[in-house]
Amino acid sequence: MTNAERYRHLAACVVPFSESGDIDREGLEAQVAELAETGLMNGFVVNAHAGEGDSLIYEERMQVVEIVARTVKPHGLLTVAGISPYPDTTDGAIRVSRDSLERGADASLMMAPCWFSWGIDGPLVRRFCEEILEAVCLPMLFFVMGAYSGVNYTTEVVREICQVPGVVGVKDTTWATASFENNLHGIRELDRDVAVLTGNDTLLFYNFLAGADGTLLIFHTLCPDLIVGMFNAVKGGDISAAMALHEKVDCLSRVLFEPPMINMVPRMKAALYLSGKLPSMVVRPPLQVPGDETLGRIRKALEFAEIEIKNT
Repeated sequence: MTNAERYRHLAACVVPFSESGDIDREGLEAQVAELAETGLMNGFVVNAHAGEGDSLIYEERMQVVEIVARTVKPHGLLTVAGISPYPDTTDGAIRVSRDSLERGADASLMMAPCWFSWGIDGPLVRRFCEEILEAVCLPMLFFVMGAYSGVNYTTEVVREICQVPGVVGVKDTTWATASFENNLHGIRELDRDVAVLTGNDTLLFYNFLAGADGTLLIFHTLCPDLIVGMFNAVKGGDISAAMALHEKVDCLSRVLFEPPMINMVPRMKAALYLSGKLPSMVVRPPLQVPGDETLGRIRKALEFAEIEIKNT
């Protein structure tokens, strides 16, 4: 099995909270179990931006890894732990990786230390990855973010990352078709078994046409059938069917992923609550639940996409 096949479609989980702000364990288990039973996912990503990883204390992050791993393992699915170095060092990334492995993670999604926003080069990032993988035997997907993150991942830097043994894939969330395609072609030229997964929720149709190996998305928590259906239609050459699905996905994405991106998770939680897939819309401040005007737009988008509204 290639890494493209192993990591084809990964859902970035959101973490439901009770009204008091505590993690709703039963709600998290139910969300993951429902997605697992669709048969459309290869695995689940936790503690990344979708899961409000930066809003969780360290032990909560480890609890989330453990809960999801325990829930999905009987389904034969993967748990990918988002790794935000704590503290903001290579040793911090090693610590989080090792602890996540012990809690049941099958792979990591490595996120950049804040130091990277000061400016990076390929050898520096490559050594960062090498030192982590030498210390912890946990396959790594690397999170390639766009300019909005403050980190400049050129295609040359991405190629350096993908030459490290143990790097099995990248999540490209550069939010630009040109950047995605440059990275895709740059990685393919290496002739290595590295999966190129799109995280560009607003550009999925175009990334699929360009040849993306798969997806890593918070969007899967809402409409995995639409997204995987569109991916399969493009792969099968049925562009007409893919376009029909794209229209529904695009309508949703225009509301859920419009700037400012800090509101992405609150909007998605609202959509999941309205569609009955999440027990509440609660987020931890400074994130805020969407107001009535935004909720109305989300309802209209759900109706257009033919997703049943179960909560008002």
